[in-house]
Amino acid sequence: MAWCVTVNSGHRLSSPVFDPTTGNVVVGDDSGRVSVVADLGGTGSLSLTNTITGLTNIPDVPILDGSTGKIVVFSGSNGSNAVVVQDDVTLANVNRVTIPVGQASSTQVHSGTFDNTYYTVGPPSGHLYVCGKGASNDQPSLYRIGVVDGLGRLSSATDAGPLPLTTTANVAAECSPLSEIFNSNQGGGVDWLFAGVPGSCAVGGSTNGCVMSFNITGAFPATASFGGAEAGGTSGIIVDNVSIDGQASSLYYSTLSDDAKCGTGGCAVKRTQAGLQ
Repeated sequence: MAWCVTVNSGHRLSSPVFDPTTGNVVVGDDSGRVSVVADLGGTGSLSLTNTITGLTNIPDVPILDGSTGKIVVFSGSNGSNAVVVQDDVTLANVNRVTIPVGQASSTQVHSGTFDNTYYTVGPPSGHLYVCGKGASNDQPSLYRIGVVDGLGRLSSATDAGPLPLTTTANVAAECSPLSEIFNSNQGGGVDWLFAGVPGSCAVGGSTNGCVMSFNITGAFPATASFGGAEAGGTSGIIVDNVSIDGQASSLYYSTLSDDAKCGTGGCAVKRTQAGLQ
């Protein structure tokens, strides 16, 4: 037998995330609402409980850290700013924090990612990286947010950025979701961050979109390490492997516009992590 519950009638949901500790499912939607669906006592009976409202479109699955019981979502606007919102997985608004990441925008803000230090050392070490907007324009820009305690709570303000990722201040453009991998076989170990933007790239000179890599091993980057032209920017980026074999430490994505290399429609692309070759 199947059970169901209406989350937000008439709206498209993001992918959901399941918390095995509480049995809750957390999901965003295109109205900007984040909802938690609870399993009532393990009976299979579902209940829509708490929500986060007042945001614009939540396009991506919320980030869940099961070790801290917290979720993070990303939105282009809460009416005042582009924002990152963190809450307990119950969405009870006891420990909720809202972090501005640039001006409010009509374009979406996609998922950020934690750095390697957060994953390997754990809270309160490490940082969350996100591509938000410019402080006073719609320019896709990189920010960093610190973690303030062992409970995994984020700081209420960014501690680095904005680093503009385009050369045009008011280009209404979206970054791809951010992807991270620590490659222990490059130098003494490199923590790579990858992002795509759809035009006017700050590194690589492409006016029609690109992919960029950032070395975030020891500090917030001053610029991208490498850039490569990609028509219309990129989809979400999959990182794969830390092998020492040639062409084995890679990233994969699709382009978002027609590309001469593939004819009509986007391309499926593989590049190396080091140098984006």
